[in-house]
Amino acid sequence: MALPLQLFAQTARVPFVGCELGGQVRSEAPAGKDEVVRMPPQIAQRLAYYKESFRGTGILAPRGWHCTGFIGSGGSNMLITPEPFTLADLVTEGITGSFIELESVSGETGSGLHDMAEILARVFPMQKAFVRDVSQEKEVTFQYGPFPNDQIITQTDQVVRYRTPAYEKGLGTLTREKATGDPIDGVAVFHPAKLNPGLRMLRVRLPRQMQNLTPAIIRDLLVRESSDTR
Repeated sequence: MALPLQLFAQTARVPFVGCELGGQVRSEAPAGKDEVVRMPPQIAQRLAYYKESFRGTGILAPRGWHCTGFIGSGGSNMLITPEPFTLADLVTEGITGSFIELESVSGETGSGLHDMAEILARVFPMQKAFVRDVSQEKEVTFQYGPFPNDQIITQTDQVVRYRTPAYEKGLGTLTREKATGDPIDGVAVFHPAKLNPGLRMLRVRLPRQMQNLTPAIIRDLLVRESSDTR
């Protein structure tokens, strides 16, 4: 359920949590100061701001969770879960429980372009020419149109908010995320650029007693993305 906009006229502070970076590039967790957010204090007191050192954008998630960032050939991911995890866990088991994931897909690499075009074909119909060019260059075929059971909540040329229902395949379970009895809420934000387009994917699956935090987490990311000059 969306929160009334007037609630976000309030500001509060949330603690900063630095996340270690693994994968092709490794770095220690960065230090930072409390983050100012626009939301009611009673919501902010349940959240923290998680950030790794590679990308400028962090993400809100429940306090006390564990985070790690990963750099791959197609971009970067930051994963936040209630319990600690390792890269080996993700490879062997995938993501089976509650999580928040912020994926940044880069158009600078071939694998990043492929991943980006796959999502653009699904929910950004205005980017059909871009998808067609990638399809011809990579000699692959992409599926156009949303996954059959995904719920498209809002859709513009650059922002799509969606929900992948429980036990269903969709944008929320496109990579390592496993479908469970809880839905995955998400946002796809496309940053068009002639030389280096970018795509951010947020996926949120919280425990049922925390699901009222989801709208605030999504809204905070959208505010940050709207001011991101990349």
